[in-house]
Amino acid sequence: MTHNELLERVSDYISSECDCESCNFINGPYKALRAVVELHKPDKEGLCAICVMHTEVGPMAQPYPCRTIQVIEKELA
Repeated sequence: MTHNELLERVSDYISSECDCESCNFINGPYKALRAVVELHKPDKEGLCAICVMHTEVGPMAQPYPCRTIQVIEKELA
């Protein structure tokens, strides 16, 4: 699934954009999940913009979808 498709899927769980205390309580976890997905976006080279693997030769960017995105996709399936 593309990054935009995943963002859309997570956004579908948010019941409304109401800012009342009750809606914020219900939507809070989904808004937090959407923020995580927004951070873990692919860059122009197809690498996760935020994840770095530590290898023997030094830090190296992870390919997209990174492990974080893979886990989110698996749990939403």
